[in-house]
Amino acid sequence: MSVCESLGDILPSWLGYETLSPAKWSILLVCSVLVHVLLVPWVQQRRRLVRQMRQFAGSPIGSAHKYKWMADFGFLRNELPRIPNKPDIPVVVPWFVEQCKKYADHGCFCVWGFNPCRVPFARVVVFVFDPDLAFEILGPPSLHMKHGETTAAFRKGRVYGIARPLVGDSLLSLTDGSEDWKHQRRLAAPGFAHRILESVTDVVASVLTTQLFPKLNTFITKSTNGINVIPWLFRFTLDVLGEVAFSYQFEGIQSFDPSKSDEETVNHDEDKSMYHTFDFVLTTLTRRTRRPLEFPWLPTSENFRFRKESGKLNKAIGDIVTKRASEQYLVEQEDETTNNRESRSSSKTSRHKDLLAQLLLRDEEDGARLSHKFVLGNIRMFLFAGHDTTASTISWALWHLATHQDIQKRLRDEVEPLFSQGSPSYAQLRQLPLLDAVMKETLRLNAPGGVSRQATRDVTIGKGSSKEHILPKGTEVYIFPWFTHRLPMYWDRPDDFYPDRFLNDSVDYMKDIGSTRSDKKTPRRPFLPFSMGPRICLGLQLAMAEIKATLAHFVHFYKFAPPKDATEPLPLLLMTISPHEVMIEFTRNEG
Repeated sequence: MSVCESLGDILPSWLGYETLSPAKWSILLVCSVLVHVLLVPWVQQRRRLVRQMRQFAGSPIGSAHKYKWMADFGFLRNELPRIPNKPDIPVVVPWFVEQCKKYADHGCFCVWGFNPCRVPFARVVVFVFDPDLAFEILGPPSLHMKHGETTAAFRKGRVYGIARPLVGDSLLSLTDGSEDWKHQRRLAAPGFAHRILESVTDVVASVLTTQLFPKLNTFITKSTNGINVIPWLFRFTLDVLGEVAFSYQFEGIQSFDPSKSDEETVNHDEDKSMYHTFDFVLTTLTRRTRRPLEFPWLPTSENFRFRKESGKLNKAIGDIVTKRASEQYLVEQEDETTNNRESRSSSKTSRHKDLLAQLLLRDEEDGARLSHKFVLGNIRMFLFAGHDTTASTISWALWHLATHQDIQKRLRDEVEPLFSQGSPSYAQLRQLPLLDAVMKETLRLNAPGGVSRQATRDVTIGKGSSKEHILPKGTEVYIFPWFTHRLPMYWDRPDDFYPDRFLNDSVDYMKDIGSTRSDKKTPRRPFLPFSMGPRICLGLQLAMAEIKATLAHFVHFYKFAPPKDATEPLPLLLMTISPHEVMIEFTRNEG
């Protein structure tokens, strides 16, 4: 007697089993097993997750929430104001800061995308803003590894997977501490040596004085309501990084027509830079991170355009990498033929003093070379991470200086002597205390970057303290320095632009960054705009050199203030945090 016949004997006749064939009985049996093996454990895991997440501060879960289906996502979507010209994006950053202040004693809080009791695939995110908890998550993997364990407690978060079309196989997407990550970081690190920092200040001076300022001078005579510096600076930083990263001219400023709207430029394809490409890619990836499920393969207009823009970006960079790799190969072949055993630094490829030249070289330790996809991924990553965050920081700094005329004047008085014999060098800019303080205060108030991690197992953070929490396996964790820097428990006047705090303080924040735990010589006030621990931003010195050089030139050549009807820029949270608009009136400095 078969299993199906045995089941037929014990099942009631009203189920209609008599009409089922043995094949259908087999399918029913397989489905029942799959439900028991897969669905039941998944339901139990979800129930356990909800139970564990109730320990975290945040909005109530379940029917107690105002939005019984959409939970916190419903609140953010329906009750917060919208970014002008971007009606699908709410102004969420001030709300998150208020939540951090509200739950300051907890060190973190959770946000549910949908009600987990009603939506099976509802996602939860834990926002960590306490610097000690952040260090446990971003610090060395050994912090949470017991004896004999080889798997780190945290891996890259979901957002990095979604951003893969932009950052590719790069340092930003690789697993912390993996061999590929160590190899790439070892090869890339010399690319940010002192000669590159000197080079970036020279490139900044050249692009500003020969391209941006002449076009700006023409435009300010026609403008009556000020200028939105965002499109200017995003194109400018892309031009600078294109030159510094792989000696390529994007012609972002040169092709920019400020009199035309973004829609006109996009529709007529007259903008030869990658400005609109990056803008669309970033906006699309942000939408994907906020959806519970994502289907990038569906034939939608958004997905079609995303593939088109991504292909445009990949082709532009890929062609350059291929050409330079061929040049590198020919030079190495010639060196071998002539028995040229000179050091790498004196190779004929040294005519290119950029990051790509470094990434194309062989590793001195093992002789290995990065593959084409790794080189391409890292160049894309440095372009994205470098131009977007740097442009945002410069935009915020110009706004703060425009609204604080006394600080702007003091800064102008500080930089003026350096321009007596041309543009200042990197070494000279490092000696300006107020310029350094203005940059740091802008990074404190408006740190653009954020970090995402995912727990690979149940992890206890803050053990033994009042902020002890258990992060369940699979929990997504977000850390935004913007939130931590705004907390009154760490900073006096946290919402004020007050650069003098860095002049009156003996703490070397850039030296102590990443050492925020009390047992690691904690600074009195945590300062982590470039992350912390072993994953601290590799290009932080390059970014600071570019920011300082740009600000020094602006205050030397111009006096600026906000227009009479200008409003405070709103923080726009995409993959990073940037101002939605920065309106400034410029007048040429004739003094």
